[in-house]
Amino acid sequence: MALPKVAGLKVIKSVTRPMPAEQLANWRGQSTPIIVDIDTDTPGGGQRYSYICANDPKGGVFVQRTFTPAGP
Repeated sequence: MALPKVAGLKVIKSVTRPMPAEQLANWRGQSTPIIVDIDTDTPGGGQRYSYICANDPKGGVFVQRTFTPAGP
């Protein structure tokens, strides 16, 4: 999964954080996931993209975009 192609998109910052406890309680994966937040700036205004990321037991990775509150 990739960020949408947007002319002038600039990544301002990215951070990782643990998955919130209320989401982790419903997690069915074998590895503990993290959340990656990417703050962007575009000519139309900034936005935050958040992804759940975890290792897949078969050697791959699981990445899924998740709901994000209002951006930066």
